Amino acid sequence: MRDLIIYTGNFAEPENNAAGKRVYGNSLILESIGYEVLMLGKKQNAECVSKYSEHITFKSYPQYGQIRFDKYMKYLEKIIKKKKPVCIVRYGSPCLSIFDYFLLRYAHRNGIKVVADVVDWLAADGNNIFFNCIKTLDTFLEKALFNSMSDGIIAISSYLKNYYKNKVSSIVIIPPVVAKYKPNLAKNENVVVMYAGSPFRIGSKVKNVHRIKDRLDLVVEAFYGLYKVGVDDFLFKIYGLTKEQYIQAFPTQAEPIALLNDRIIFYGKKPMNEIQDELSKCDFSILLREVTRGTSAGFPTKVVESMSCGTPMITTRTSDLVDYIVNGKNGFFVCIDDLTELINQLSSIIRLDKGKLKEIKEYCYNNKQFDYTSFSLQMQYFFNNI
Repeated sequence: MRDLIIYTGNFAEPENNAAGKRVYGNSLILESIGYEVLMLGKKQNAECVSKYSEHITFKSYPQYGQIRFDKYMKYLEKIIKKKKPVCIVRYGSPCLSIFDYFLLRYAHRNGIKVVADVVDWLAADGNNIFFNCIKTLDTFLEKALFNSMSDGIIAISSYLKNYYKNKVSSIVIIPPVVAKYKPNLAKNENVVVMYAGSPFRIGSKVKNVHRIKDRLDLVVEAFYGLYKVGVDDFLFKIYGLTKEQYIQAFPTQAEPIALLNDRIIFYGKKPMNEIQDELSKCDFSILLREVTRGTSAGFPTKVVESMSCGTPMITTRTSDLVDYIVNGKNGFFVCIDDLTELINQLSSIIRLDKGKLKEIKEYCYNNKQFDYTSFSLQMQYFFNNI
């Protein structure tokens, strides 16, 4: 019989969000090294149980809200007593981070190891001062205090490993991983570039571009710059928000978007499987981020999703991407400090020789550096030493 690991926290089912994909990817690694895994996350509509493989199950907490950490803890205690896990891996908290403290206390009193899966360190970016204060305190407690009390840490980046290395003795770096790769067989007449994600909070004007997650505004400006100099043989697809939502955030870009006309198309929110399918049909995906603590600490799942579809990524040098992307071989790094330089770089990339582009797509597919089986040995060593 396999030992059980409970993977708990703030994530949905793998097909519904990036957090769920992260947990499922790591669960596949744990399954490959001999563990049974119960993913105990959150589903919006109802408490549910789903089987993802012979040894991986997803179960949802009841909906207790964000404040009732005591109810989440009591629910988890019942499962622990029944299932008797050898370890609990915590991906954030299903509610306020004080839950983490009570989980650590209960687990250690019962001889159960606790591992923190740490994937980001985001700043509060809301327009409500009270919300920002609460969020900042909650983040500090989780990242700086409770994670440091864990028996081990699964870090998504070297930035996080370096932060915790003097606080926690056992740390392993595991980037986002995937179970399947698929080849990119796209043969588009015009170059198709795609963005998919949630670049900023929807519903209000962006007041400070340096506080948003993804600089989608710079991508739009760059494509508009290309259009103005006569380069118009491209199609830019945007998934995750509508044109109206984008213009509400960046009203000054309403005219450029109107002039680009059918060269830029907004698709709004779509299911993840549809986005993955579209990724494999485009020539490039694009993700521009500034270098901040948040982008250094995290690792963009979008890069992994794109490359697993054989689609090269156009991006910036954040996180550990330089360890995985070789410029011009399986992706491209661009500079966002100067718009003219960005336009020139983008022009060179989308005018790439078709044969060279085919070669790059094949390299992305064949390399499989984010396949979950590539990290089994590291994970095995880590769990043997916590």
